Order: sequence, then structure tokens, then C-alpha cells
Amino acid sequence: MKKLKLNPNPTFLLPVAVPVPGEAAPTEIKLVVKYRNLDELQVFATELSEKPLDQAINEIVTDWEGVDEDFSADALAKLLKNYPSVNSVILEAYFLESHKARRKN
Repeated sequence: MKKLKLNPNPTFLLPVAVPVPGEAAPTEIKLVVKYRNLDELQVFATELSEKPLDQAINEIVTDWEGVDEDFSADALAKLLKNYPSVNSVILEAYFLESHKARRKN
């Protein structure tokens, strides 16, 4: 029987469907994002209105898979600039996965 870890992994893999203009279907990438406990997640959510979305995303994303460039702050900035809708897609997926994790635990 698998045991629940009371101290979750500090990061987790987050699949994100990136809408690509001119493409019929989104392209899926996987982001490595920081885990936040309930208190940290509430603070993060509250502070979203006080900071640019790209800054908030920089605070949670640490790596990725499925992108044609290695992860870096500059490459992440390029992704967010070239695909403007991905900002909200990433944050929505992050909160949905975080709530899903809380429901499972």
C-alpha cells in the first residue's frame, strides 16, 4: 500500500495545453512548478492582483519539458510574450492541480 507523504515533494510536473495561433489543437508542454501548501497558496493567490502575471509565473516555474529551448528566465519570458494566453492557462492549471492535490490528500 502506498503511503501518503506528509511533506510533499517541493516541485511537481504540471501539464499545460498552450493555445497556438493557427493550430487546430493546443500544444502540450510540461512545467516543473513549485509546490505550495495551503497557507502559501492563499498568499500567492492574494498577491496575484498586486503583481504582473509574468512575475507570478516566474515564482512558480522552475523547468520545463516539450519546449524547443532549454529553460531559463529569458526563455520563459519569451514563451509568455509570444503566447499571451499562456499566462492565464498556466495559472489556471496550477491552481486546479493544487486543489486536486489537496482533495486527494
